[in-house]
Amino acid sequence: MKKILLMTLSAVMGMTGLKAQTWPATPHDLAASDFNFTSWPAASAANTYPAAMRFYFLGNTGDPLAADTIAEDYAGAYNLTSGTRMNGVGTDGFSFINTGSSNLSANGYKLGAAVLALNTTGRAGVQVSWTGKTIVPNNRTFLVRLYYRVGNTGAWNPVMDGTNYVEYARNNTAGHTQNISAVTLPAAVNNQALVQLEWKYFMADTNTATGARPQLAVTNINVSSISLSAVSRIHTNVTALDFHSRVGVSSSIDSVMISGGNIATAIDILAAAPFEISETYAGTYGTAISVPSAGDTVTPRYIYVKYTPVAAGTDNGTISLVSGLAVQNVALAGTAYASSDPAPVALKTNTYTFTEWDPAAPAATYPEYTVFHYTTASNPKPTHLPLAGDWHCGYDLTSRPRFNGLEDNGVSFINTGSAQYDDCVSGSNNNNVYVGGIVVGLNTQEVDSVVLDYTLQLLTRGDGAVAREYEVRLQYRTGTDADFEDFAVPVVFSSENRSELDSVRVSFSLDAALLNRSGMQLRWLYCELDVPGAGGSRPAFRLDDVQVKGYIRPISVRELGNKGVAFYPNPVKPGQDLVFDRPVSGKVYDLTGRALKTFTDATALATEDLHTGMYIIRTTDGGAARFIVE
Repeated sequence: MKKILLMTLSAVMGMTGLKAQTWPATPHDLAASDFNFTSWPAASAANTYPAAMRFYFLGNTGDPLAADTIAEDYAGAYNLTSGTRMNGVGTDGFSFINTGSSNLSANGYKLGAAVLALNTTGRAGVQVSWTGKTIVPNNRTFLVRLYYRVGNTGAWNPVMDGTNYVEYARNNTAGHTQNISAVTLPAAVNNQALVQLEWKYFMADTNTATGARPQLAVTNINVSSISLSAVSRIHTNVTALDFHSRVGVSSSIDSVMISGGNIATAIDILAAAPFEISETYAGTYGTAISVPSAGDTVTPRYIYVKYTPVAAGTDNGTISLVSGLAVQNVALAGTAYASSDPAPVALKTNTYTFTEWDPAAPAATYPEYTVFHYTTASNPKPTHLPLAGDWHCGYDLTSRPRFNGLEDNGVSFINTGSAQYDDCVSGSNNNNVYVGGIVVGLNTQEVDSVVLDYTLQLLTRGDGAVAREYEVRLQYRTGTDADFEDFAVPVVFSSENRSELDSVRVSFSLDAALLNRSGMQLRWLYCELDVPGAGGSRPAFRLDDVQVKGYIRPISVRELGNKGVAFYPNPVKPGQDLVFDRPVSGKVYDLTGRALKTFTDATALATEDLHTGMYIIRTTDGGAARFIVE
């Protein structure tokens, strides 16, 4: 039986000229010459092909579509006048035509594809041009589209000219031709032992006609390249940048170092909003820069990049660097947050206190100098980034993630498995709102030290067999466009190894580096610890009795004398001016160190608002003196 079946299959292959699918045996070596194809005679023998090429049926017994793939070799003659066939059409090259009959394929497959094999070793800047022609229009809309791949396995990729396919579509006029201008193939095909190009003939998805299929031809194929050593090259020190910022606020500025070799023209650099670029750190930012070359070189230099989002969410973009055939891209990603910043309390004149929060406080209101923030993570991890947005619900909720006002016991917070409702009552929770943190704004200018005190309490633990563990982590940042940072010795209150209602009173002085800041912030971040296999509910915490107080060091009269400041009279009568020997700038202090008056380039100082007593003058150039109002 096996012998009979084999004889039958051999007979079929002999009658139809069918061959199993094979690829062109010898790729054309572009290092030796450009590839050119200009004609294919009708008298060419069956089972032969142009140099470095081969023709194929697609795996479809009906009208083939773009998604159909190569199934088997075409091994018929090239002078047939009926049925599905490929024809040699002389200087018009080769043509495809499908009909209702496909007797040349034992499987009934339809045409078709032509594949060209190339060796691009040592070559780059590979360009392809060709001509498409309508031999016979007929009714149905077919086209020939160009594809490529590296090697002889894997998916075929369409060759693109910008955003357009490189293709020739059937024309209503017999004999119509279209020259497909040279298009540069992607850099992935450079310096490869085998690259395949495919001209695929198929029916357009938009076809609504019936009747005969068109006969379309391909000719004048030219593939050119340049030596890899002559290729223009653009180099960058990074291939991707990541930004984050609040809506409407520019991010911190990052940089990309660029350079180029064999550059014949300037490097044109483009970015798309909301990303912007500049040649200088403090320069004007926009979406286009042109960097000239010196000879054929661009020496290493930096370009600067920032991100200014217009809406909350994520943005993706690209910095595109182009010079001739040289192209280099840097991927850009940005995350925009809608969280706001609290107004800073001036610790020079005020003390920040938080000792109570009313459960009936209106939604989207906060204690003075404070904002509550939410995150979109159901089990938030420690982060230094801003949180997603401002808490917009009330403070008397009993389910789902929530901040609760506890009257004179401060505020509590807890997350749950489900996000808070978008309207804080019921319905959808598409916004993924979870408790994130509490932020306080501080102005630490003109104080000599700052002391922070607060109480944290663990209200409830998680109830899982392996309990979830959370912590409240104190962080700071020195400006509203900076990331948050942990203190050198992390300030953390964790549920781990604690019992419910355990509490701690924290008290410490801020580092000197955090003084003289007009808009620094403290953040209590509520976040999950990594506990393998943990489940169940999340721990709840309470924050209360927060005080941030600035201190000014009293000035010792003994340490002053009169250093670098001359004035008269001293003592001075109330309402009488002090007269300086030169224009000076500085401040007047009382003996507790409290600043009372500021003066700039003054030659005299009015004293009518000063009571009887001793005062200190400190000038901006380091002078100091005492005077008395009698």
